[in-house]
Amino acid sequence: MSTDSIYRLSIRKRIVGWLAFCLLLVLPQSCTATPRIVLLIVPDLTCADLIALPLCPAMEVFSSKGVLGWMVCRAASNVPRSLLNAQGTDRLASLLLSLGAGGRAVAPPNGIWAEYPPTPINREGSALNAALLRQCYEVNRRIGYPVGVGLLGTLVHRSGGTTAAIADADSSFRANEALLVTMDAEGYVDFAGPRLFCAKANLLAPEGAEADVDRILRSFNQLPPNTHLVVISFFDLQRATEEAISCLPSMAVTYRQEALERLGRLMQGVIEWVRSRPDAIFWCCAPGPSSNATAGERLAPVLLIGERVPHGTIFPPSTRWDGLGLNTDLLPTIARQLDLPRIPHSAVGRAWEFKAGRSFSAKSFCDYFRLLVTHAELQNLYGGLPTLQLLCILGGVVCWKRRMLSPSVFGLIIGLLPFLLLVLPTLFAFNEITAGIALGICLIGLAALAEWMSRTQRDVVLVFRAMAGVFVVCVVGDLLTGSHLLRQAWMSYSIMEGARFFGIGNEYMGALFGAALVMLPWLIREKGKWLKAVVVYVIILFVVAWPQWGAKVGAIPTGIGAFGLALCASIKERVGWKEMALLGVLALLLFGGLALIDLHFHGANESHLARALKGEGGGSFGVVVLRKLRMEVFLLFHSPWTVVLLGSLMATGYLHRLQRAQRGVVERAMWLGFYGGVVCALLFNDAGVPAAALLAQQGLGLVLCEGGKRPDELSGRLS
Repeated sequence: MSTDSIYRLSIRKRIVGWLAFCLLLVLPQSCTATPRIVLLIVPDLTCADLIALPLCPAMEVFSSKGVLGWMVCRAASNVPRSLLNAQGTDRLASLLLSLGAGGRAVAPPNGIWAEYPPTPINREGSALNAALLRQCYEVNRRIGYPVGVGLLGTLVHRSGGTTAAIADADSSFRANEALLVTMDAEGYVDFAGPRLFCAKANLLAPEGAEADVDRILRSFNQLPPNTHLVVISFFDLQRATEEAISCLPSMAVTYRQEALERLGRLMQGVIEWVRSRPDAIFWCCAPGPSSNATAGERLAPVLLIGERVPHGTIFPPSTRWDGLGLNTDLLPTIARQLDLPRIPHSAVGRAWEFKAGRSFSAKSFCDYFRLLVTHAELQNLYGGLPTLQLLCILGGVVCWKRRMLSPSVFGLIIGLLPFLLLVLPTLFAFNEITAGIALGICLIGLAALAEWMSRTQRDVVLVFRAMAGVFVVCVVGDLLTGSHLLRQAWMSYSIMEGARFFGIGNEYMGALFGAALVMLPWLIREKGKWLKAVVVYVIILFVVAWPQWGAKVGAIPTGIGAFGLALCASIKERVGWKEMALLGVLALLLFGGLALIDLHFHGANESHLARALKGEGGGSFGVVVLRKLRMEVFLLFHSPWTVVLLGSLMATGYLHRLQRAQRGVVERAMWLGFYGGVVCALLFNDAGVPAAALLAQQGLGLVLCEGGKRPDELSGRLS
C-alpha cells in the first residue's frame, strides 16, 4: 500500500471518529423521551368518592407513590347572575376555562354552548367554534383584569409541542367543555375529533350514555409519542349526579358506583402506562366542587404520580399550606414540568413545590378535607361578628346614658373579642354549635368580670390594657413562629374565598395596631422616656410588614399613620405640616426598601408586593392598584364593617364629649394615633374597611372601660 493510500485511510478514520464522537454527543439528547403530562379531569369527583371501594386500588397507588392535595377552585367573581349556576356557584365551563387560562375566568352562558359544535380541523384536530371563542373573549374582557384564554395550549404550541383532548362526551355541549383546558388562544387542539365522543349508548345509564373506557384507553395509546399534553375529560360522574335529582335514591347509588368502577379502570390503565414512561406525569383532579356543594364550598381533589414527582404532598407558594393549593396554580406547575417558556403576566398562580417523605392514606386525606371545610364554616359564622360588634356599640352608649349595666361590660367584650377568636380555635376541635357555646360562655364571663370590677371600684382599664399587651405579644410571636394561631383563627384567612392564606389579614392588623396604641400610656410613663415606645412600635411594624412573616404591605402607611402620629405628638407635643411631610417620606422610604428586599425573594418566599411590582399575578402594578381600589369602594358601600366603623367613630366622639376629661399629652397623642390609623387603613389597604373598623373598636372599648371606673361621678355629671 502506497504512502498516499495510507494517508487517505488515516484521514477517513479521523473523519469517521469525529462523526462518531459527535453522534454520541447528540444521541442522548435525541433519545430523551418527550416530557408528557396526562391530565384526567373528573367533574363532580368528591371526597366520598375517593374512599369508595371502586377507587381503592388507584388511591392506594397515589397515596403510596404519588402526591395528594386539595385545590381552592374559583372562577371570576362579581359577574352577572346569568353567568353562574342557579345556586350562585361557578359553572363547570368557567372553572375549566380558568384551568386553561391560569387565572379566574368566566365562560359564556350555557345556552349557546350546544348551538356551536367543535369545528373539525384536518383529519385529527378540532377547534372551538369561532363564534363561541369570540364570546369567551368578550365576557372575559369585561372582568377588569387580563385573562389569557387558551394560555396552556398556546404555551405548548409555542414550544413546538402538540396537544390532545379525549372525552366521553355525549353532546356538543360537553365536547366543547372538553376543549377548554387544552385549546390554545385560537381554540385549536391538535388531536381531538372523534376522540371527544368516547361514550356509548346505554338506555339504562344516566342520560342514556356511559363512558367507553376501552375506547378512551385505545385513543390514548394511539396518540403520537411526542404529544406533550393530553387532557382526558370523564363526565360519567357528572351524569350520575344530574340523574340523581330525578331518580330513586337506590338507583342514584347504583349509577354512581358504576361510574366509579369505570373511572377506576381508566385510572388504572393510565397508571400502568405512566409506569413505563419515566418522563410522564399523571394528574387527576376535579375542576371544582360537586354540583351539589354549597355556595361556600370550593375545594376539589388533585392527585399526581410519576417518577419526576417526589412522593409526599404539595406545598404551593400561593398559600404556604401543606396540601392546599389554588386552581390557578395548575397551569404554572404543568408549564414547569413541561419546561415551557416564560408564562405571561395574566397567569396569577405559582408553580407548586412538593414536600417529599410525608404520605397520606385516602382516609387521612379526606379527614384533612373535612377539617378544612369545618374551619371555613366556622370562619363564615364567627369571622369578626360585625353584628355583635354593632350591638356592643349600641349597648355601651345606652348603658352609659341609662346606667343599666356598666359600660365597661361592652368595652371589655369589644376589646377582647379579637383575642378570643384567635385563641379559642387552638384549644379545642369545635363544630358550629360547640364553638358558639364556648364563645358565648367566654363573653358572659367577660361581662360578669367587668360588671363586678365596676361595682367594686376596681380598675377595668388596667385589665383592658394588660389584655391588649397579651394580645400584641401573641400576634407578633405567632407571626415569628409560623402563624399557627392566625391560620386557625376564625377572624382570619378565608380558605374558600382565597382572600389570604399567610401572613396577617386586614382584620387582625387593625386589632393589633389598636391594641398597641392602647398600651402607649404604659410605654411612655414619664416625659422624655419615649425610647421604649419607639422600639416596641418599630418591632410590631417590621414583623407585620416583612414578607416572611406578616407580608402586609398596607401595614407601612397604616402603621406610620397610627404609631408615627402618636409618637410625634408624644415627643414634640404637636404635629404640624412638617411632621406630616416627614412621616410621608418615611413611609415611602420604608415601602421602597421593603420592595427592594422583596424582589430578591422567589417562590414561596415572595409576597404579593413583589409579584405586583414585576407585573405578575394578574397584570401590571397599575392594573393591580386599580383593582384593589375598586374592591375598597365596593366594600365601603356593601360591607357591614362600614356600619361598625361609623358607629365606633360616632360613639367615641359622643362619649368623649360627655366625659369632658382633662387628658394628658400622651393620651391625646394616643387618640391622634387612633384617628390617623383609621384614615390610613381606609386609604392604603385593598380591604381597609374591616381594618379601620377593628382599629376604631379598640379605641371605643377603651372609652367604655373608662366609663366603668367612676360610675357615681359620671352619673352625677350626666344628671
